[in-house]
This record gives sequence, C-alpha cells and structure tokens, in this order.
Amino acid sequence: MEIICKKLFKSFKDKKDSLVLENINFSAASGEFVSVLGPSGCGKTTLLRLIADMVKPDSGKIIFAGKKEAERSLNAMVFQEHALFPWMTLIDNAAFGLEAAGIKKKRRRNIAQTFLNKMGIEKFALYYPHQLSGGMRQRGAIARAFAINSYILLMDEPFSSLDAQTRFILQKELLRIWSEDKKTVIYVTHDIEEAILLSDKILVMSRRPGTIIKDIQVNIKRPRNLIEKDYPEAKEIKKDIWRLIKQESLI
Repeated sequence: MEIICKKLFKSFKDKKDSLVLENINFSAASGEFVSVLGPSGCGKTTLLRLIADMVKPDSGKIIFAGKKEAERSLNAMVFQEHALFPWMTLIDNAAFGLEAAGIKKKRRRNIAQTFLNKMGIEKFALYYPHQLSGGMRQRGAIARAFAINSYILLMDEPFSSLDAQTRFILQKELLRIWSEDKKTVIYVTHDIEEAILLSDKILVMSRRPGTIIKDIQVNIKRPRNLIEKDYPEAKEIKKDIWRLIKQESLI
C-alpha cells in the first residue's frame, strides 16, 4: 500500500503556538520502510496519528494507493509503551485486533500464536503482562500489530524504553518479520543509527512547526550490521542527519 501525503497542515487550536505540522509532502512506496527523525516536539507522532486517522488534518490529503481487500485493515500501530491490556493473557492481547475484526476465537488464536512464535515468545502465551519483561511485552505488541495483517504498520519509538541489547534483538526480529510480507512501515525514532539500520528511506523534519527538510535514501544492502561492520555510506548519512537536526535544534 503506497502512502502519499500532500500539503498537510495540522494545528491544535487550544494551545499556544498551535501549528504543529506545516506543508508536509512525502510518499512511501508499497513495502517501503520509512523512518521519521527530527527534533523533539516537531510533530512526528502527530504525523503518525494523521496517517492512522486518529486525528484529521486542517488541510491537505493523505492518499492510500493500492488494492484494498475488505477483510484487511488499513493500518496497525505500535506505541512507545506496549499498551497491552493487563487483564488479558499475551495470546489474547496478540489476538485482540482480530477479535475486533470479528474473527472466530480458534482462528484468531491460531494466527496470534503464529506471530508469538515468530517473535520468540510462544512459551509465554498464557502469561499476563505483569509477568513479562519489558522486552517481552513489546514483542507482544509487535506480534499483535502483525497479526492484524494490515497494509501499513505505524511505529512510534517502540524500542526507546528498552536496554541496548534488547533493542538490538528486537530491531533484528522486526526486520526479519517485515521482510516476509513487506508491509509499508512508517517508523518514528530519535535514534539516527536505528533509522539507518532499519530504513529504506529517512525523512528528516524541521523544528516545530514540523515540515520535511530532507528525504534521504538509504542505499545500503540488507542485511545490515552497524555494530560489526563499518559502512562508509552510513557514516555520511549519519553526519548529514546530525548536521540537519543540530541546525534545527539551535535555531
């Protein structure tokens, strides 16, 4: 599913300096992994919420181009915090979106179990969130998002609260599952190296009101390993992004 954003403006009229997003223009090709970077408060999460249809733009258009099947959801979202329901087991959390779509219990549990397996947490299917580590809970949230079988996956800094080792493991798991069905992904992050590791394209945003100041293609062959291997292209991209964000932060 291709995403095309044209001349998006968004403000929150109950707040001072209410203009959050200004003239946002970009496209994400079907199956493309796109990361969004920018200074704090520049509107990255608001952009995700617009694409998810959680809020409406003041003006502009968001176009979803491609075949739409009635039984498939348009998008699924993974938040910074896992957002699992504490009264549900892990498998029931993973199956929740399928339940909302009216899929019968046996089938939705089978689908949820498949994605728990893919995330390596199948042994914890009957555990409750409070019995799991932060990394396991976030794996459960990702399993839930993939189980919905949406065209688009929206992710809002999903690994920012995790330790470095767990974050690295989950980045690899995310890429492995994404490579199997190539959903279109819009991924918000503050981590430049994470964006380079994951992305086909990186959108760099200005300070608020946020607009896209650069669209960077990441032409580095997959799989990538930024820990064990030096990529000259990655170094140049990192320098370029850091220069842009530093400049915006100091304005």
